[in-house]
Amino acid sequence: AFKNFYSLDVDAKRSLIWDDLAKILKLGGLFTADGEFCAPYVYCLWPEGVRTSGMAAVVRDGVEIKKSPGRNAGTIGSVGYEIVRTYYNGGAARAGWTQIETKDGKKGFVPNEVVRNPADYRAWFKKDGNGKWLLTTYMSGDF
Repeated sequence: AFKNFYSLDVDAKRSLIWDDLAKILKLGGLFTADGEFCAPYVYCLWPEGVRTSGMAAVVRDGVEIKKSPGRNAGTIGSVGYEIVRTYYNGGAARAGWTQIETKDGKKGFVPNEVVRNPADYRAWFKKDGNGKWLLTTYMSGDF
């Protein structure tokens, strides 16, 4: 089912999985004590006890928080590398924006590409006996 869903059995070089994995790996990850690689770091380092539903990590520094969705909207502050509360706003989401609230209470909008929920797609890799890295887990959903 996995190979079929990602068309790996038909045209592996054009599979959508490569774009997904590139996004995950671009965020970085960490090596576990047993030598596996976990990515993205947002999932691997999510604090225990912090819920994932309605929360996300801002994955860049100095992100402007806008009063409304749009690059030309007024700026109310900035945020970087912080866990924020997210709110569903269909119009904003379709326009490429996520509504957030920072830990110090600033509410506004940031571009979708700068926030990541730890339950989004994530991957684990492990070296086999020949030193070749293999994808061992690829999934999304709450943990």
